[in-house]
Amino acid sequence: MAKRAHEALLCLSIGIALVAATAASSAQAADYKSVGDAPAVLYDAPTQRGAKLAIVPRGTPLEIIVNEGDWDRVRDASGDFSWIAKSALVDRRTVVATVPALLRAAADEKSQAIARLQPGVWVELLEPPGNGFAHVRHKDGMVGWVRVSDVWGL
Repeated sequence: MAKRAHEALLCLSIGIALVAATAASSAQAADYKSVGDAPAVLYDAPTQRGAKLAIVPRGTPLEIIVNEGDWDRVRDASGDFSWIAKSALVDRRTVVATVPALLRAAADEKSQAIARLQPGVWVELLEPPGNGFAHVRHKDGMVGWVRVSDVWGL
């Protein structure tokens, strides 16, 4: 009987350790970067000899999945995976509207709307999100808050 209790306790300990490890890895923040000042090419392989999949405009946010030398495996807002030359990316953080989004004067749902962001429009992230809103700046200079649920890249 003591052997069974010991085995059950061991299985429980292993299960708890696996759950904790999974939670720790999923709690890590995603790494995002943005396309620099010039449009960039997305490839199907980490080489310029790979097939060109798309050209992405400057400022586009991309999630870094894997680093491989001078290349990064990335995921875009639509969920597609590709490769991009690391030199095409900058650390400046941007987010992209996924739905028609309101840029508000304050981080409050009742705050005055100062602009409407159409899907696909990116804005620079000024501060990490809090209270369900992200503090952002539009390329035209307007500064405000947008709902986190309306943008991708956080």
